[in-house]
Amino acid sequence: GNGAVDLEGEDAYGSTGFPPAGTVQHDYGSRAVHLNFGKRSVFLGLHQPLYEHMDTFPAKILKMCNVIASILLIIGGVYRLLASFGGPVVRPECNANAFRDKFCPGTDAAQCFLMHNKTDREGDFEHIDCNWVLTYATSPADGFPNFVVAVFIVFYGIVAFCEEVYEQMVKSLMGHLHFLATLWGRGLFYLFMSSVCMTHAHTILMLCTSLVMALAFTYILLYFAVTYTTYGDKLGIRTHGGG
Repeated sequence: GNGAVDLEGEDAYGSTGFPPAGTVQHDYGSRAVHLNFGKRSVFLGLHQPLYEHMDTFPAKILKMCNVIASILLIIGGVYRLLASFGGPVVRPECNANAFRDKFCPGTDAAQCFLMHNKTDREGDFEHIDCNWVLTYATSPADGFPNFVVAVFIVFYGIVAFCEEVYEQMVKSLMGHLHFLATLWGRGLFYLFMSSVCMTHAHTILMLCTSLVMALAFTYILLYFAVTYTTYGDKLGIRTHGGG
């Protein structure tokens, strides 16, 4: 009574699947990441299969990395989704230095241009440089394919986030994604997702996907370190099942 939250039920999240203000599942003990947001405390449990055979400290670090990676994937997916409505995601570029090396070797790239007589009339000339080349360059329409890819990225980014924070919401789906419970599977998942989302034409996408890709390679290196060397015990991560 008196507004207290019953934490003795089987699901402390209640029927909504979301934790009530100031409380989360009560049986995590020290196996949880404790986050404070003003008056609200949130505990992210480490009971998922990926963390079962890890010491608490490395499990906490990887837990936060997974939460951040899922958020970055969602941001990248949403950005790519919006970009798909604004024209081609991949944009043509002209390398001014390459243009200079071809036509004006030994000069400043900013001062390198060719003269072109547009009408064969005396004095009717224009400069041909990278800016002029780009006015005639186009990219193939890729709006719909990028839309499909963006929806895919956002969906699995949300699934990855919910698996770390609100696992009850995706419990049945995660039963079909066993590879996410292994070091190699998680690494390949992040590597694939970041590769699909990455493009050099947008700084935000490059930043988000580069961070996720770095985590992907970290997981893959951890898999080989834990499986084929003795560093796993030193790191507090032990093999289980398929790694």
